[in-house]
Amino acid sequence: MQKLRLLEKVPAGFWKHAIKTGLAATILAQFCQHLTLAEIQYPVMGLTATMLSSHFGDIVKLGWGRIGGSVIAGVVTACLLGLFGSQPLVGALAYLLATMVAEVLQYPAMSLQAGVIAGLIAAIPEYGKNPWLYSWHRVTENGLGVLVAVLVALLIWPEKPRLTLRDNLWQFLQLSHGLTQACLGRVIKDQRDSNSEGATLDRLIKLNQASEDLLNRSVYGYLGRDLTQENWSQLLTDQRRVRRHLTSMVKVLENQNLAQAFLTLVRGELAEISTQAQITISHLLRAIKSPKDILDTDKELTALDLSLEQLKTRLQKLRQAGITQEYPLETVIYSYDYLHSLQLLIQGWQSIAQQILFQAQPGTAEPIKQWKLGLPPEKRIRQIIKTALGVWFVLWLVQMNSQSWPFGFYTVIGLIGGMQPTLGQSISKLWHEIVGTGVGAILAVTFIYLVGPGPVVVGVGVFLTMVLCQALGVMQGLKHGCFILVISLIAEVSQFDVYVAGRFFYTLLGLVIALVVNRLIWPEITSNQLTPRISQAFQEFATTLSSFMAGLVPKSQAVVPLSVDLSQARQNLMSQRKMLAEVHLDPIDDFTISQTERFWNFTLSYETAIFRDLLLLEEALQHPESIAAYKRLFGHPQALAYPITKSLEEIAIGIRTETQPNIRLVDILSQAEHRAIQHLEAARSRRLTKDYDLDAVMGAIQLFATFQELSENLGAMLKDWPSTPKSSQGLLSQT
Repeated sequence: MQKLRLLEKVPAGFWKHAIKTGLAATILAQFCQHLTLAEIQYPVMGLTATMLSSHFGDIVKLGWGRIGGSVIAGVVTACLLGLFGSQPLVGALAYLLATMVAEVLQYPAMSLQAGVIAGLIAAIPEYGKNPWLYSWHRVTENGLGVLVAVLVALLIWPEKPRLTLRDNLWQFLQLSHGLTQACLGRVIKDQRDSNSEGATLDRLIKLNQASEDLLNRSVYGYLGRDLTQENWSQLLTDQRRVRRHLTSMVKVLENQNLAQAFLTLVRGELAEISTQAQITISHLLRAIKSPKDILDTDKELTALDLSLEQLKTRLQKLRQAGITQEYPLETVIYSYDYLHSLQLLIQGWQSIAQQILFQAQPGTAEPIKQWKLGLPPEKRIRQIIKTALGVWFVLWLVQMNSQSWPFGFYTVIGLIGGMQPTLGQSISKLWHEIVGTGVGAILAVTFIYLVGPGPVVVGVGVFLTMVLCQALGVMQGLKHGCFILVISLIAEVSQFDVYVAGRFFYTLLGLVIALVVNRLIWPEITSNQLTPRISQAFQEFATTLSSFMAGLVPKSQAVVPLSVDLSQARQNLMSQRKMLAEVHLDPIDDFTISQTERFWNFTLSYETAIFRDLLLLEEALQHPESIAAYKRLFGHPQALAYPITKSLEEIAIGIRTETQPNIRLVDILSQAEHRAIQHLEAARSRRLTKDYDLDAVMGAIQLFATFQELSENLGAMLKDWPSTPKSSQGLLSQT
């Protein structure tokens, strides 16, 4: 039963990928037996190294990186060895230059391969004597395997990213429509199912993430031109916008008692919108399968717009009759926020429909991103330099023990592979390589003893290595697991036991040396980086909000274009979540780490909420008429934005220093919010709201609601601030 549970971890798509990789390895191994090759194992190694991922975009990257990296390493190392001869320092310099060339060319897939091949040529005297010839064999024989890998990926169970993206979009619209109907149903029929609503929002998030990951993998150079032309990036942006407004509707209905009484006044209009949305989304779902049917959907969207206009007409009549004045201000704010979110949600659906229509019209294309040279980031340069120092040390060891270390060159490979960006990642890499290489070694020894070598055995072995590495969660060790199996079954059959033991030991030695080098030279420990990164995020939030306010031109209803790119904030947030998942890998001997982890979880949860609020704020500030109404009804936005900005800055300092921010900020935030409400009460009593049309008023109220949510999130964060090792020590000293 435990074994079956282990295999359940292998995704259905990966089974297919492992089968076709094993089949291709069998055919290629058989074919190579009839060729005269310098290294008969290289084609199959090139195949397996290229087929590490099931995504076609990744396959192209890995294949191109393997060939291009080998070319760069061959040229650089051959030139340096010809000028200065074979010595450890020259090998380290060859690694440094080859890796930097790949990085400057902006092809990360080449970087690791260029470094490994440079180190390999420098470590093996036989290769160093004629590096040009070895590089030629390496490129051509690996190139054969890469070519077969690309053909197999295209012809056998090919990945269809466009179809997958359309399926995800179809599911997204179906789920978003179902959640919309649930939100409307809570008003129309007084239905409640908050647990289901939360689960649906989680599923929408996962669908967005899956589509974004697939698009990032698939759009690679001109191979992704079609997807780029179809503007899937904009479709994903629209999906995120729809999800945000659905979240806003759900959050409003958490206070349903406040909004319910007012919303019953427009129950009939909401029921009509619900019915028309059902028809519209049905047409839109059909259009996703067949974009040519989008014209019918366009007609239904027009009908949905009419239903929305009827709702707004009804609200306008209620305003003119003074009925809205009879309801408490808080009730009106919640109700208008709900209705404005519904309006923006429908606009999001319309934008998705426009993008689908865009896809149905050939000849409309976005420009392809142009390739350019560029230096790698400073951290990456430091990592390359300290890896070069490690290569120099290992090459010196190999040279000093050349007679007793027959497989010493694998120490170089292990070191380069083990030099990860952070110490925690190096530890993870060590574990993955040990298990992955062990899986390949055990399978190789088992097959040779029980069955004997052969092309079919190679294919079966590759298949089993891939499945087991996936099931064990050690995919970083898959490549070397396949390599040790392929070489044992093809090139080292006569002394496979010596080869397996030697490769395993010296690779492990290189990984351990990498761990030591990574710890001693410019150590990058995730747990040391996470707190400053989160602090920086909150400081950037404060800067973003200040930029938003600077964009409001005084004494004018115009809004200058916002220059802040929140997409970078999204990437930073995702990066921090990954870092938090890595923290347990760090060699920390601090007994307070569990307390610190709780602090990280606390700050990241609020960072996520505030990021969402800023996205809503950015969207709300794009409407000049709403801003003009806001200034008249609530006062200048800066009155609320300023204490929020100061709170973000104080929280950033508190996170960086791990100390409690000024708790008085809670009162300051509350007072600013209270003054804005008083301003609205005064404007309402003077009937100033009637000076603006309904859209402007609802937009102004949603802008206030977003400021209010930001303020409440920051207030709750300040009140619930957890204790940290430093704050606890400070409290004890005060006591």
